[in-house]
Amino acid sequence: GQYPFVMSWLTAKCFGLLAYILLGTMALKRGRTKTIRGVFFVVALVIFAYIVSVALHRSPLAGFA
Repeated sequence: GQYPFVMSWLTAKCFGLLAYILLGTMALKRGRTKTIRGVFFVVALVIFAYIVSVALHRSPLAGFA
């Protein structure tokens, strides 16, 4: 019984994973300068920490609540 869009924490985790993949792609390949790639890398790490926090607390507001 755990399906995305039914359980809010799982939905947040799925969207976080998509954001992490897109930001990682920008950080590794598609960023035009080293500065832009570095910014995307840091933001991808923050999103990864959010995904782990949501998984541990099972709440979409895990780091903020």
